[in-house]
Amino acid sequence: MGTMDGFKVFYILCTGRALPPTGHRMIEGIYEALDQGLKDVAIEAFRGSTKSTTVNVWLAYQLGLRPDKEVMVIRVQDPAASEATSFISLIIQHNLSLIHISEP
Repeated sequence: MGTMDGFKVFYILCTGRALPPTGHRMIEGIYEALDQGLKDVAIEAFRGSTKSTTVNVWLAYQLGLRPDKEVMVIRVQDPAASEATSFISLIIQHNLSLIHISEP
């Protein structure tokens, strides 16, 4: 599952900028849900809140840490889901080695 600190470093390495406060709250919410044993998480946030980038980078981080796991990306439209999975795939292809240095 990784840590919030590890994810913040990974986010910087992937995007070149710090995790914004809205993204921090989203990922904290995901970690809290997972700690409570929930398996499904829905995120609603305003346009421009970095939800797509934040969640896609987090999913790439999780898949890099646990390549034996699977994720399901559900978006309002099929093209948006395809775009998200393509973005996650690119992150993994080009940044997978970064995961090993992002955990404290």
